[in-house]
Amino acid sequence: MGNTTEIKSQVKEAMAEFFTENRTILRDAVIDAIEDIGLEKAIAEGDKNDYVSEEEILSTLNSI
Repeated sequence: MGNTTEIKSQVKEAMAEFFTENRTILRDAVIDAIEDIGLEKAIAEGDKNDYVSEEEILSTLNSI
């Protein structure tokens, strides 16, 4: 049991050191997570509305 605690402690220390030295990686990971949450909310909101038929989409695209 003591080895598990020591390993956890070392992993936490290594991760803290890594992210302290590589702040951009942590920042990018947080930004990606926030964007994913926003996308998930947008998809959920879109699911509440009526769907557009494939024919209507193709018609609009072809008229451009």
